[in-house]
Amino acid sequence: MLKIRLKLIFGLVLIAFSVINGFAQGTTGQISGIVSDSTGAVVQGAEVKLTSLDTGLLRQTVTNADGGYSFQLLPPGRYRVEILAEGFQTYRTEVIVNITQTTTLNVELSPAGITNYLVVVEAPIVQTETSQNGRVVTGETLKQLPLPTRNFQQLLTLSPGAQNSLSNSTELGRGDTTISVNGQRTTSNSVRINGIDANSIGTNSTPNIAVPATDSLQEFIVQTSLYDASSGRNSGGNVEAITKSGTNEYRGNVYYFLRDESLNANDPFLKAASIKRPVLNRSQFGGTLGGRIVRDRAFFFVSYQGTREKNGASLLNSLTFPVIPTGLTDTNRTPTGLAATFGLNPALISPVAVAILNAKLPNGQFAIPSSQIPNRSASLLGLTQPQSGISKFRENQANINGDFNFTSKHSLSAKFFIADNPTFQANYNFAGLGNGINQLIGFGGDLTIKQKLYSITDNYIVSPNIVNQLRFGFSRIRVTSVPEEPFTASQFGMTTPFSSLYPGAPTLAFNGSDALFSFGSSPLADQSSRINAYTIADTLSWNVGNHRLRFGTEYRFSQVKFYFNAFTRGQIIFTDTVTIVGGTPVVTTAFQNFLQGIGTSLQGSGVFDRYFKVKDFNFFIQDDWKVTKRLTLNLGLRYDLFGLPSENEGRLVNFLPSQLRVGTTTSPAAPPNGFVQAEGGKLAGVPTVEKTLVPVDKNNFAPRIGFAYRIWGDDKLVLRGGYGIYYDRFSTRYANTQLFNFPYFALGVGLVNSLVAQPNPIFRNLSNPFIPLPPPSQFPVAATIPSPLSAIVPVVGVPIAGIFVDPDLQTPYVQQYSIGIQGRLFRDFVFDVSYVGNRGTHLLQVITLNQPVYNPATNTFTPPLAPSSILSANKNITGGMQQVQTTSISSYNSLQMSLSRRFANGLQFLAAYTVGRSIDYYSGSAVNELTNIPGDQFNWRTNRGPSDFNRKHRLVISGVYDLPSLVSKSNPAKWLLNDWQLAGIAVFQTGLPFSIVDSNGTTIIQRANFNPNFTGGQIQGSGPTSRRLNQYFNTSAFVTSRFGTATFDPNNPFGNTPRNFLFGPGQKNVDLSFIKFFPIGERLRAEFRAEFFNIFNWVNYANPGNLIGTPTFGRITSASTGPRVVQLAFKLGF
Repeated sequence: MLKIRLKLIFGLVLIAFSVINGFAQGTTGQISGIVSDSTGAVVQGAEVKLTSLDTGLLRQTVTNADGGYSFQLLPPGRYRVEILAEGFQTYRTEVIVNITQTTTLNVELSPAGITNYLVVVEAPIVQTETSQNGRVVTGETLKQLPLPTRNFQQLLTLSPGAQNSLSNSTELGRGDTTISVNGQRTTSNSVRINGIDANSIGTNSTPNIAVPATDSLQEFIVQTSLYDASSGRNSGGNVEAITKSGTNEYRGNVYYFLRDESLNANDPFLKAASIKRPVLNRSQFGGTLGGRIVRDRAFFFVSYQGTREKNGASLLNSLTFPVIPTGLTDTNRTPTGLAATFGLNPALISPVAVAILNAKLPNGQFAIPSSQIPNRSASLLGLTQPQSGISKFRENQANINGDFNFTSKHSLSAKFFIADNPTFQANYNFAGLGNGINQLIGFGGDLTIKQKLYSITDNYIVSPNIVNQLRFGFSRIRVTSVPEEPFTASQFGMTTPFSSLYPGAPTLAFNGSDALFSFGSSPLADQSSRINAYTIADTLSWNVGNHRLRFGTEYRFSQVKFYFNAFTRGQIIFTDTVTIVGGTPVVTTAFQNFLQGIGTSLQGSGVFDRYFKVKDFNFFIQDDWKVTKRLTLNLGLRYDLFGLPSENEGRLVNFLPSQLRVGTTTSPAAPPNGFVQAEGGKLAGVPTVEKTLVPVDKNNFAPRIGFAYRIWGDDKLVLRGGYGIYYDRFSTRYANTQLFNFPYFALGVGLVNSLVAQPNPIFRNLSNPFIPLPPPSQFPVAATIPSPLSAIVPVVGVPIAGIFVDPDLQTPYVQQYSIGIQGRLFRDFVFDVSYVGNRGTHLLQVITLNQPVYNPATNTFTPPLAPSSILSANKNITGGMQQVQTTSISSYNSLQMSLSRRFANGLQFLAAYTVGRSIDYYSGSAVNELTNIPGDQFNWRTNRGPSDFNRKHRLVISGVYDLPSLVSKSNPAKWLLNDWQLAGIAVFQTGLPFSIVDSNGTTIIQRANFNPNFTGGQIQGSGPTSRRLNQYFNTSAFVTSRFGTATFDPNNPFGNTPRNFLFGPGQKNVDLSFIKFFPIGERLRAEFRAEFFNIFNWVNYANPGNLIGTPTFGRITSASTGPRVVQLAFKLGF
């Protein structure tokens, strides 16, 4: 209803300001204030001059009838303010401006006399004229605080309301951070650099976006809530960063950072497995230089950073924790030896399995390692055995910036960032598409990663009260990955359909009670993507009386080009199976099934490339209205039109269940049968719809209102609050996954049973495990139901699958609200106590359309649309009949407190505490909006619980302290004892929630059941985590929920345990930098740093295994962050 009521308002606004272009204030700040005399009367007509101390640029205005003045769209930096009025002293002072913030300078003029000069007025730490929540991090703080990989993203969570896992001291390369802000998803944040959209529209996640070196950044801010109408795109955190510009002074530095594993502690789980400290060598070097080309007219800034790294300690890309079946040794890898160890008939051992077990990597080691337990026993079927692979990272990045003052009214800024980051990941994990923590080493991936970010900004002062800013931008993210494939399928005696195109060996996934690992590369590792984004925008700010107005619009055009050779090598899944023998269930383990050649195969073929185009448009009006000297209102209205992707050749397909017609294999139902295609598509007979497949939601109006009321003094105590609607642009991920949609793609599911004589119409053997699908050149196939490929495999068929779109897709939005007080303690201390909450509506989620429905009367499961041999009933994201909807909801409530001190007398710090709770039904994943929720994937309201990223308590303390001098400047010992600095970050937070899951990864993805016979008392467990590694929670409290078992619950056919009702271990960490300065003359200073990450070597444990029936169930097998790591550095600045 709110949207409908706003239509008329928006129409009037659009007509009134259609000729005005505008962008956000994101990369600029402002100065405002009131000029009065000693009696408190306002001074009208006073001349106010503002001069940049960095570039000499001059701005002028005069005070209005209320004595007010304002300068908007100011580049961050230092300024001199002069105020002249007849009959009064000339007032002079210096002020500092930060991005997105208002520096308030209220001036009381004295009677005419001697010119007055005051001290520097810092950028405000009490926000007296805005309701937004957020915090600026300046360049000095950026350079001094310890950062594990020197990535500014690792400082995004210093403020209340922002959270993530601890920054990992051993992470590979840039160590990109995924953050959640105020209960929002990790894919709901927006990052802009130099005013340009730096996001990846393909994923909406922070990994692989542009990350300028910390020494090249001037400052950045994370706006966590209630940011004004000039900011949008997403509903979570709004990150604004700017790189440095040159000034009239020549300034620069050179630096070198070094890591070596000999200085580090070892991972506790590696140490327990008698594995020595893995390789961790890292060199990072670079420099910056900026200054004038022509004084007050032209300036330059350049920077370079290089990184060279070998890393065997990365928890994400180098360390893996596979579960290897006990009893497997170097000497029993023959049919006879394997049969004796694993209780099988030697004649039934598959020769393909024997060949795989005897395969060796180039280093001479078995690809499937031997167990550390040589004897197999019923009490210990599998053992976690950590592995370390060497990942490599190489970086070259540069900034080239130029700033030009053509006249006192006209200036231009051009900033260009480029980066090249070739990477080898021993455990491939690009965009979360790897095989996970149980991957065997030897099957990584080479990635070519490149980023570009260009911005050109033109500023023009129309009049003292009207300023215009025109901006053009371009960004590119390009990633190509090639899987590491040490073996071919033919080496093992396997025949695959496309061996001439993709000769690599298939992926083997073990998911059972004695084996939990992946052999082979990720089925999604062979890919390339290129994302281009073009931006044009312009800002108009207008000071009218007590109103500071801004109007704006922005147009973005994005291109997403990619290919994924998905499942082209094939995948075979081995799980436990249960058979009833004489009324008794007998379990055959996953590894036993592998040895006998029994599993499920997946083979993909289709059209593997897409080219999407997306057009976005927004418009806003923002009025910061100074109602009285004490009260400021922030009033705004924003409109966002988030275009949906259109494909260059119309290769978008949707499925409408209401129009479904099903035929038979011999007489399939031709279109129209439920399938539709985008305009421009070439599928014969298939009805066409919009180019974007579903209508674009054009009704996204977002009013915002905030206030700041000075309760006491100018900045001693302020009451702030507000309400706003924030729309959330989702990525093109839902369209990217059209790659898996019938009829452009088919995923052939084969039943592999080498014990059955061949040929067989149903079962295949391990030497020829895959459905013989047509090659990619023969796709798309006819869009009939059943698929025309079903005849290839009688009985089983080739089920139709895909990730389709709800025709009623709408733009997600979040209602944000907060109220709190902010005040100044003493001179430089500020406290903030606020309630912050929000409610999400129309949030993205995935449901399974053909999830079987349980009928208690007949005690049967039946797919609701069609048999699973026709329409897949799988629940995994790439193998079933999935539908992307915007029907989910969320809520967040929190108390947020902070105490900060800006740099004074050698000390600066920030303490931020958040206690909050985020509730939802679907959280997505850290880098992917589309994922599976274990449980009922159709009746989604049964999945209510704490958000996957919810941490109830979080305390972060950061600061920089200049230690006092111990001797006088004349004492020679000053070189050793004086000029020391200490900087650090400490984080303490509670753990993440998790569910108890019962899954085979395809047809069964649900939650487990409570054990009706459980009498063990407490489930969660208590005591130190280190004493509960083998049973973090009481595993006997849970049983399988699968149909056909004695513990199946007909009242809860997808499990009766709640979602995310257990919580993992908390985290704590302290990073410290010890810094020694060596002044060399007036302009030259050397700096030596020793940085200690996780200085106390605290072990932060990962969540326990939550998959029932696996050897890691209830056990913690790895850490969530690295051990103590030491980094040494030298910097020379001038």
